[in-house]
Amino acid sequence: MDIQAEINWIHQEIDKVKDPSFVEKLKHLLQSLHSTADETSIDYILILTMH
Repeated sequence: MDIQAEINWIHQEIDKVKDPSFVEKLKHLLQSLHSTADETSIDYILILTMH
């Protein structure tokens, strides 16, 4: 797996996003990578309920 190619693809896809709600969900997901397991579970539940 070429990690840099994956990152580049993700960047390209994010650049296409126009939905502010999706951007906010993605932001929370990325922030949860640096959280404790309990915080991550809460964030995940919040993301699922933000539809």
